[in-house]
Amino acid sequence: MKEFIRITGILLIVIASSCNKDKAAIKDIDGRWYEYESSIVVKDSVIESIDRLYYSGAFYFYRCNPKKEDFCDLLIQYIPSDTVHIDFLYGFSIKDKGDSLLIREGKKETDFVNRFKLISLENDQFILGKSSHKDTLERRTFIRVK
Repeated sequence: MKEFIRITGILLIVIASSCNKDKAAIKDIDGRWYEYESSIVVKDSVIESIDRLYYSGAFYFYRCNPKKEDFCDLLIQYIPSDTVHIDFLYGFSIKDKGDSLLIREGKKETDFVNRFKLISLENDQFILGKSSHKDTLERRTFIRVK
C-alpha cells in the first residue's frame, strides 16, 4: 500500500509540473511577435533562407486558461501594403512540458494543426523548429514587438 501511495504521489507531481510548464510558456508568449529570420539548418549550419510562416505577418498570441480551453487565440495579421491589413484567426497551444507549439489553422476542432518544436522562449525572442529530414531543421526566429 505504501508503494502504491508513493507511485501515485510521484505521478501527480509529474503531471502538475508538466501543466505548470505549459501554463508558464503560454504566459511568456503572450503578446505581439514578428518572424525575424527563417532558415534551413543542416547539422547546425544555415544552408538557405526560407519563406516566412503564414504570410510573414504579425503574430498576436493571447493568453488563456489551458484548463478551460484546448487552444488559445492567435491572430495573424498579414500586411501586404500600407493600406491593406488582413486578419486570420487561428488557435495555439503549448504542450509537452513547454516543448511544443501547436498552431490550429482556424477555430474549428477539425482544422489542420501544425506542430513545432519550441526550441527556446525568452523575454523578447522565441525560436521554433520543424524537422524535415534526419539532420535538417526549419528554424524560425521571432522577436517581440512592443
